[in-house]
Amino acid sequence: HAQVIKTTKENMAEVISEQLKALNITKLLYGENDSHREVITALDNKVDLQAYDFSIDNNKEMLFNECPAALSTSRCSIAATGSIVLWPDENEPRSLTLVPPVHFVIVDANELHADFASLMTSQQWQDKLPTNVVLVSGPSKTADIQQTLAYGAHGPKALIVLLINI
Repeated sequence: HAQVIKTTKENMAEVISEQLKALNITKLLYGENDSHREVITALDNKVDLQAYDFSIDNNKEMLFNECPAALSTSRCSIAATGSIVLWPDENEPRSLTLVPPVHFVIVDANELHADFASLMTSQQWQDKLPTNVVLVSGPSKTADIQQTLAYGAHGPKALIVLLINI
């Protein structure tokens, strides 16, 4: 299951810092997104920050072995399934939310939709479908190997939802 933490934009940096400390994580990868610029600025002296401003081709070693946690934003969320909707782009590519073992995601309660159909209608997907949308309903887990439950096989082992505007 995902861990959901109700917070405010003003307290978010402190919440992230506390969570990272509890997990013994000292480095945070983040996407260049203006919506959480203040949070990144507030975290500057508390954690080693790494902007995702590089090509994955030349930085696989760093991405896969030196980035234990990442911070991203969500496009919205879906109440019926408890899903978070990610909208990967050049500032927050899919690998930002897929590769690091711990994923912090900012979810705005004002962007909650009842179900997938109402999401598509309200965002007018009938006029222009997005090129890539990812629905996340929890951390990665599978029981493919010998029917033993394993976390992190196909994505982050831990999902920490930072719920704002509630």
